[in-house]
Amino acid sequence: FRERLENMIKDADDAPEESEASNALIEAAERARKEFIRAMDDDFNTREAIAAVFTMVGEVNRILNTLKSPYPLTALQRVLEVFDTLTGEVLGLKFEREEKEAGKTDSLTPTLIELLIEVRAAARKEKNWALADLIRDRLKGLGVVLEDSGERTVWRFE
Repeated sequence: FRERLENMIKDADDAPEESEASNALIEAAERARKEFIRAMDDDFNTREAIAAVFTMVGEVNRILNTLKSPYPLTALQRVLEVFDTLTGEVLGLKFEREEKEAGKTDSLTPTLIELLIEVRAAARKEKNWALADLIRDRLKGLGVVLEDSGERTVWRFE
């Protein structure tokens, strides 16, 4: 659920959007937050508190299944914030990728950067400055700085 929210936030729209779906997402999160607090105030009734989280996940998933990109950024961020607060800060649950998956991603990053540098070098050789500049600028936007020295390009994280 959390991963789905994160992926949708990446494709979300920054524009403030008052839509029925956006309002429904925020209402589901707020209802869960209030129900969770009520349950925990009732002699730490964790069974009901966790049930409130599961109810929110179900409601939000039903709403998310009806949405098309671009998604409402503010509403998605609010749902994720409530989810993280209730499950992480209060219940102490940690949501981490498996080491195997994390290792693949970490080792893939330099390989992909090197591949983009090769494509950029080919574009520069063909005097396709627009493509070369686009690659450099997009990498810079991701926090990767390219430094050209003669025929060689080195990179580093900003």
